[in-house]
Amino acid sequence: MLNAVGGLFQSKKATYPSLNKGKDSVNRCTPKQRLKKIFALLTLCIFFLVLIFPNPAFSRSQRELDEYTIKAGLLVKLLSFVEWPYAFADPDNTITIFIIGKSPLEKSLKPISKKVINGQQLKIHILSADTPVEYIRKCHVLFLSSSLHLNTTKTILQSLTHTPVLTVSDTKGFLESGGIINFVPQKRRIGFEINRAAAGRAGLIVRSRLLRLATRIVE
Repeated sequence: MLNAVGGLFQSKKATYPSLNKGKDSVNRCTPKQRLKKIFALLTLCIFFLVLIFPNPAFSRSQRELDEYTIKAGLLVKLLSFVEWPYAFADPDNTITIFIIGKSPLEKSLKPISKKVINGQQLKIHILSADTPVEYIRKCHVLFLSSSLHLNTTKTILQSLTHTPVLTVSDTKGFLESGGIINFVPQKRRIGFEINRAAAGRAGLIVRSRLLRLATRIVE
């Protein structure tokens, strides 16, 4: 048995391909083959650069969508803590949300547009800034985009002073302009501030639980 094993070790020497042969094959590449290899290498480098350094515009738009997804969810939750006058109840048992101005909120609200809040379904409409005030007054919630000029926002808010419409935005100075709820960025989250006086003028009741969660209250 030992001899047999020994015989196995006495087999011919193993042969390995010459490294020089590989070099020779590379040197024998045609110009067309070299161009193909260079192109493949460049493509691979570009692929990894895209992974490491993504398009800033894409990243910004993605962050914006994520931010407005949070705002959309927060807006829907806020509706459970606001009471409208009984006379303003929708006969179709719906809560109508109007959005004025260009905003990613529209896209973020779509997945939850069929959600039922206190037995009422949401209806979302996009309006232009020149929509007649008489029509705007028909909604329950009005979101005024930060893309609007501040003077336009102020004009719309003044026309709704004594109308039971919950005005919402994410614009600096919105409460001081007469708005009711304003989303504000905070450390890694979205908070909100409330103009209680404006809500009172609109005939809306904001529950105390919501007031306790506000980052700022204007009386």
